[in-house]
Amino acid sequence: MILSKFRLPHLARSSYQKLRRFGKTAFSPRYLLYTNVIISGQISAMGDVIQQNYQLSKPNANDSWDPKRTAMMLGAGACLSPIVHFWYLNLDKFIPGNTIKIAAIKLIPDLLLFSPIYILIFLIATGLMEGQSWDSFKKEVKNKSAGLFSVEVCLWTPAQFFNFYLLPTRFRVMYDNFVSLIADVLYSYFRYDYNSDDDDDDDAEDVDKIRTSKKKLQLE
Repeated sequence: MILSKFRLPHLARSSYQKLRRFGKTAFSPRYLLYTNVIISGQISAMGDVIQQNYQLSKPNANDSWDPKRTAMMLGAGACLSPIVHFWYLNLDKFIPGNTIKIAAIKLIPDLLLFSPIYILIFLIATGLMEGQSWDSFKKEVKNKSAGLFSVEVCLWTPAQFFNFYLLPTRFRVMYDNFVSLIADVLYSYFRYDYNSDDDDDDDAEDVDKIRTSKKKLQLE
């Protein structure tokens, strides 16, 4: 008992030091890209799990948890992570500083240039993993882009202003990952659970086409 009292603080201190060394290595410039890929994929998957659990908690929910969908969100998050990594690396390089003016300037290309590209690549990645047809992909872009862009405007714009203006570089990854979890829940919703009026119209058109083709076959 006496020995255990002395060993526990030593073990805790030793574990903390090992964890700290691991964190420094993982978030060092050499390994930061790989760390971001792993973390981003896991956070995207976690966001989808949260969104699916929310949908399944509704009274009229008939489906069960879809692990394939979560895997696709994980894959999309991992694919997008290197693009995000190099975008912000170069953004800080070309627009250095953290004043209010600089933070506002950084938001312009981030929202107007990078966000549409990010959304398009996200839809391409999930569409490829699903085996989507070209026509289905075009409908997806048409019907889901506005909802996804609203996430960028309403969530990421104020979040990134806070990021660019106030946070030191060493805290940005942790902060971005926290915001990303919220964003990934919303991305999962708009990608898989949101049905716009255009979606309903497209579905109605598809039903009408099927009915028309059936009638033609019966007449023949």
